[in-house]
Parts: sequence; structure tokens; C-alpha cells
Amino acid sequence: MSDFPYIPPTSVVTLSGTNKAAAFTTNTSEVFKEEHNISPVFISDKMQYIPWGADNQMPYNIIDLIESD
Repeated sequence: MSDFPYIPPTSVVTLSGTNKAAAFTTNTSEVFKEEHNISPVFISDKMQYIPWGADNQMPYNIIDLIESD
């Protein structure tokens, strides 16, 4: 048995001990508006990651938008 509760793959869960919630989804197009499909990048047979947006520059783009405001 795990110390962590089961979290469905597509749900909104209140984080215990806080007044915050987290949204979990398997379809990133529901969260991020991208022109292209964002696919996992495979590093090896057992390891992969999801890039930050189609061009992997989303954090920098967000910082640019904040600084230009």
C-alpha cells in the first residue's frame, strides 16, 4: 500500500494541507494553446520527457511576456 492517495490521470485534486488545487491531464492541448502536437522526447528505452511547448521555449516566452507588461 502506498502512502499517497490514488490520483486519477484526468482530474483536479485539492492538495492536502493547503488551499490549492492541481489539475492533472493526459492531453496537454487542453491546457496549453500550441499550434503543433507536443510529443514526448525519448532519451532512452526507459526515459522520456515532455518539452516545454512545441519549441521547448515556453518558460522563456512566459518571462518575456511578463517583462513586456
